[in-house]
Amino acid sequence: MMFCLIWIVEPHNLLEDINDAPYELIIPWSICYEILVVVLWSGGALAMLSPYKTINFRELILNSFKLQALTLIMPGRIGDISLIYFLRKKLKKAIVASFLIVDKVLTLLVTGVVASFGIAYFYNPLYALIFLTLILLVLITLKILISAKPSSNLLSSISFINNIYRDYLKGIRINLSEMSNDYKNIVINLLFTLSRSILAGISFTIILYWYGADVSLWFVIMIQAMAQIIAIIPITYMGIGLVESINIYFLGDLGVDISLVLAASLATRAIQVLFYLLVTFIWLRPRMKRLE
Repeated sequence: MMFCLIWIVEPHNLLEDINDAPYELIIPWSICYEILVVVLWSGGALAMLSPYKTINFRELILNSFKLQALTLIMPGRIGDISLIYFLRKKLKKAIVASFLIVDKVLTLLVTGVVASFGIAYFYNPLYALIFLTLILLVLITLKILISAKPSSNLLSSISFINNIYRDYLKGIRINLSEMSNDYKNIVINLLFTLSRSILAGISFTIILYWYGADVSLWFVIMIQAMAQIIAIIPITYMGIGLVESINIYFLGDLGVDISLVLAASLATRAIQVLFYLLVTFIWLRPRMKRLE
């Protein structure tokens, strides 16, 4: 998919935009952006996990960097699940698993609402209404799963499922119920999640400006939200190609040169990958020395 995009935007123009990019500005800003994302995510996580009082902000930030590095390396959301391993000495597995579920649902909710504005603007308000209805159905389904009582006869007839439910799934449901009733911490997490969504738009708007494109921050925020929603669909690894396609399509409609958009997208993606490869090296270096 990425090769198709490079062909569409004309390789010669793309190479010129990549060569002329202001890397002295993009590199430090992109690194600052990744650090801010980690800090904001850790703030939202701390709000949700604060009732358990066994982990502090510094520990969450350090583990969040590890989490981001693994999410980059591993396909899908396997990297996210690694948080259960990282926090195993601080929190029970069921608590961390419950937090991950709530956090993903809240992220989907915030990103989906912002993306719906983009869908309404670029397409049709009716499509946005259908999209919001689907998100509402997801929330209703989660609420039913939290509150519904499982059939004990069915579980008792399948001992393996019964053991999993008793030892793990039951704990997740209990903690999900507790977290969903703690509205103050949910609101705090929502604010942190919204801040990350806005920050993504601000960051890409600044980078486009450095490339010479002048586009409204509001439009970029909507487009980035739509890109995040599409990236959830496991079509390509980490949404590579999908996110860039959405940026090219919608920003191109706004009059931004598509080779410039792809160059900006590739630059930020490359810096992100290199930054987390460095984080991974720093994280694993002590272990490598012990093996020597």
